[in-house]
Amino acid sequence: MKNEEYIDINKIAELKGLKSNRSLRLAIQKGKYIAREVKVFGGKSYEILYSSLEPEIQEKLQDELIKEATQSNCTALVPLNSTTKYPTFISESAKLTALARVDIVKALQNIRTKYRTKKEADSVFLDLYNSGMLLPKVYKFLGSISIGTLHRWIWAYEDNEDYRVLLPNYKYTKQGEYKPFVFLQ
Repeated sequence: MKNEEYIDINKIAELKGLKSNRSLRLAIQKGKYIAREVKVFGGKSYEILYSSLEPEIQEKLQDELIKEATQSNCTALVPLNSTTKYPTFISESAKLTALARVDIVKALQNIRTKYRTKKEADSVFLDLYNSGMLLPKVYKFLGSISIGTLHRWIWAYEDNEDYRVLLPNYKYTKQGEYKPFVFLQ
């Protein structure tokens, strides 16, 4: 592991046996660790510089890295660790849904240039879209959306600029596989 590498704060909390990362965030504010702020879907998080961690945590990270390396050297016909984060097979309906979401994101970005604040632009866009006046074919395909959904889509798309981040998370099952109902009394 390189000394310039940054490690996710949640991973460090897990290695230290902490229930949350609050104490680590407080330590960052006090200057105990060298850290950087990163943008995540819920807001912001932190990553801590590997070389600023305690030696025992660095050791645990090294052990975990070695363990992962030995597990990945298996002779499986299909590799366990896929390098792509996107599915290899994308159904036509999922692709159409993702592209429709991209159309919405692009239209919102266009409208945001015409207003002074993002909040005002988002409100106007949502009113127009949910009325069916703006992007009528997309509205017919996707239906109405909320402000939270709109923000989630735009954040994901702006970070990656790839339509595949907006693919719906459908859960596919194999033929003959079913989920049993669990009845609670």
